[in-house]
Amino acid sequence: MIKNMKMKTMLSIMVGLISLICLTVFGAVIGSVIGGITKKAAISNMNTSIDGQAAIIDLFVSDSEVMLKSYAAADEIRNLLNDPENPEFINAAQIYTEKFFSRLIDWEGIYLSDWNTKVLAHSSPGAVGMVTRTGDSLEPYRATMTGSPDGFYDGGAFTSPASGQLIFNLRMAVYNDAGDPIGIVGGGPFISGLNKLLEAAELHGQDTEQYAILDMVNSIYAYHSNDELITAPIENEALLSIIEQAPEEESGIYYDSGNMIVYKCIPALNLIVTMQDSESALLSDSYTVNKIFLIFIAVTEFFLIVITFIVTRFITAPLKKVTNAVNSLGSLSLQTNVAIDEYVGKKSEVGTIATSVRSLTENLQTIIFTLSECSVTLNRGAEIMMNTVTSLSDAADDNMRTSDDLSEGVNIADSAIRKVNADIGTIRNIMSKNKEENSKKIDFATSMIAGAEEIINNITQKTKSTEKDIHTSMSYLDNFSGISSNVEIIQDIARRTQLLAINASIEAARAGEAGKGFAVVASEINTLSATSSKAADEISRVCEEMNENIKNINMCFEDIISFLQNDVFSSFGDMQGISESLRQSIQKINEDMDTVAGFIGNIGAKTDELNDIVMHNEEGVEKISSKIQSSYSMVQNLMAYITKNMDTAKNINDIISKFR
Repeated sequence: MIKNMKMKTMLSIMVGLISLICLTVFGAVIGSVIGGITKKAAISNMNTSIDGQAAIIDLFVSDSEVMLKSYAAADEIRNLLNDPENPEFINAAQIYTEKFFSRLIDWEGIYLSDWNTKVLAHSSPGAVGMVTRTGDSLEPYRATMTGSPDGFYDGGAFTSPASGQLIFNLRMAVYNDAGDPIGIVGGGPFISGLNKLLEAAELHGQDTEQYAILDMVNSIYAYHSNDELITAPIENEALLSIIEQAPEEESGIYYDSGNMIVYKCIPALNLIVTMQDSESALLSDSYTVNKIFLIFIAVTEFFLIVITFIVTRFITAPLKKVTNAVNSLGSLSLQTNVAIDEYVGKKSEVGTIATSVRSLTENLQTIIFTLSECSVTLNRGAEIMMNTVTSLSDAADDNMRTSDDLSEGVNIADSAIRKVNADIGTIRNIMSKNKEENSKKIDFATSMIAGAEEIINNITQKTKSTEKDIHTSMSYLDNFSGISSNVEIIQDIARRTQLLAINASIEAARAGEAGKGFAVVASEINTLSATSSKAADEISRVCEEMNENIKNINMCFEDIISFLQNDVFSSFGDMQGISESLRQSIQKINEDMDTVAGFIGNIGAKTDELNDIVMHNEEGVEKISSKIQSSYSMVQNLMAYITKNMDTAKNINDIISKFR
């Protein structure tokens, strides 16, 4: 597809692609630079805002500390601490505390206590006399103030049990002239007052930004842009992670799922100030710039392609004339194209092509003229050679027919001799195969005779051995007859035992009670006697059956021995005689076949001599036929060559006719 495009189209596409790639790379670099600058500016603005929030918190705490210092500097406070039991000082300090508190804005309360945390004066009179710290908790409470350079302790935000609102835990140690701590003043300004200041100082212009102050101790929101989250537990995993790493990194940037969180820690107050916004919102300006730049690239690309197309069309206009000249030459037109005369001889690319086309046209005109003359000469020579070849062809046809007749007669004689030789060879093969088969049959008959003799010998030996074993076995079986006599003895013993048992029973009956045990024994002996008698009868019956079977076995063995001696031996003897007769007959057939083979050999020798004569005749005929065929082939080739020349002359004329 690309190969078929016109040059002006190709140039326009290539310039468009190259410019598109360059503009795209340039746009990507500019977009990346603008994005980086925008991101840095956004981070800088967020850090500035966070610093402002932290400064507001510091200012709020400083103002609260100034208020607390002003409260502690009053004579009423010092007089009461120097003489805590003086009723006049107690009343004056309470009145001063309530009056001072009335001038405070967004404070939950203010108080005075001795060094042991007993409340001496309070903005709420009901709290006077309370002790807030005792025992082990007292010393750390004091240490937090004495360890501070100015005696202040900023305890950070916490939820007041009284009001349920977030307040700052502020307290300060009060010293006497000797520099010893004699009391404590404290108060709790509401963080809501701080929140108002923070809201006023927030950056506006981004709808997605969120401010928050995190309580590091209680993990709650001390402040949030969303008022509903103030004092709520912190559940955001990113903010919890910031609380964990804040002690090590007091400020920084945390990235969370497309959001950017800038934070700053205020360790003295256990607070972290955060500002959160989405990266897409922070970089929205850069996205807008990128979109505008992409539109600019698209418009520029369009105009560049249009201008390139117009310019290339103007530049390639001369190529159209040269292309027409080449197409005219491609259609075999040899007429001189005057439209390219102005470009012929020029050094430009178009001039080079025009010069080549003009030169090619002139060369083709010369070639066509030369071919036309050659075609006329070829036609004349072909007509003269055709007349000569016609005469040679007629003579070659006559010689070819004569040679074919002679060759046919030789082939018939040769075919007959070959057939006789083939028949003789077949007879020889048959006789040879029969002789080989007869030799195998003789060998087989000989082996049968030897095998029959060996079988007869083996049967004779095994028959004698078997007969001996039978007589030995029968002698063993005869021994079973002795069992009958032993059975009679057992029966006689059983009868005597039974009589003995009866007598023992009678004697046991006479003995009365003393013979009961003996009577049981007599009864068992009687039972044993009956069982023995029954077993002896069964053994006697089995012995009678066994004796009868022994007689039958003896008769079967005698029949087997008689069969082996009378039938088997005579059958193998007859087979041995038949095998010997067969062997002698086959040997006689082999002798007769050797005689016939001699006669056939003589016939084959004569046939071979005749075949040699025919072969010599056939070779002579083949040589004559080969020479005639060679002459005929030369005539045919010459005719083909003449025909080819005539066809070539015709093709040249056809080619010349295509040129105009």
